[in-house]
Amino acid sequence: ELDWSTAEGCAILKGLLREADVVVENTRPDMIESLGLGYDELHNLNPGLIVASVSDFGDTGPYSSWISTPLVNLALAGHLYLSGDENGEPLMLPGFQADYLAGLHVYIGVTMALWSRSDTGEGQQVQVATLESLGALHQFTTVMETYSGLVRRRHGNRFDGSGYGTYPLTMLPCSDGYVAFAAATNSQWEQLCVMIGRSDLLDRPEFETGLDRRSHADEIDEILIHWLKDKTKLEVFSEAAGTFSVPVAPMYDLSEVMSDPQYVERGLWVTYDHPVSGEITHPTVPFAMSETRPSFGRAPTLGEQNAEILSPYIN
Repeated sequence: ELDWSTAEGCAILKGLLREADVVVENTRPDMIESLGLGYDELHNLNPGLIVASVSDFGDTGPYSSWISTPLVNLALAGHLYLSGDENGEPLMLPGFQADYLAGLHVYIGVTMALWSRSDTGEGQQVQVATLESLGALHQFTTVMETYSGLVRRRHGNRFDGSGYGTYPLTMLPCSDGYVAFAAATNSQWEQLCVMIGRSDLLDRPEFETGLDRRSHADEIDEILIHWLKDKTKLEVFSEAAGTFSVPVAPMYDLSEVMSDPQYVERGLWVTYDHPVSGEITHPTVPFAMSETRPSFGRAPTLGEQNAEILSPYIN
């Protein structure tokens, strides 16, 4: 715990930064400058320091002095316009996707800066604007509009309603929940028809191509829902993915995600006993390395490590 807005706290912080590799800050650009902790000052203090600055809009542009929220950023980035049913209102995405994505870009930018420093010996500033992180996430949606002139619209559970779609790419109900279908190729469609006992559909010209099937999505949904009505989502998953190699998956809630045997065997989740919060389960890291085994532990309580970290810098 360090109140770096005070003169004493700022002095202690600068002592820490003289020996640091990376500092991440998410204050408003004008605030950090007013405290004498702008990038130029920090670079003079420690030329090898990498300063990762995270803000909603960056330090330039007409919105740079404003503050925001995930909902506002998602709206400005065009993602809410694409979320929801075709004839319905835009919908909010779950969780704090805007913040998560900005954090991911901080990680990537800092990693690149560390690589650069290994060659030059110099640190640098990494600026991440949450809005830009979201704006860059549109994938082919921007290419469709700028190159092909096709404006993508909301399409609900039916992936890609802009004319380039295939089918079934959707989510449908079964006896105990929902399953997601992603039969994107003709061979997957053929296997799907065999699986549900409807090989006759392969002879129907209205289902011949992905675009044909997308144009007849209502009829395909009706056929699939009839097949699904007496099956559980895990029965469908086992039969589709395990036997017929059709990309189908159950729609999990979080408790089902955390207990799924694939995650469990791979060791994604770890449980800590925190002295304040109690027992908490967290993900570890979503990759495995053959020679490096990261260690994990609980987060410290507020001020728990003050003496250990700050005492060398206190006069």
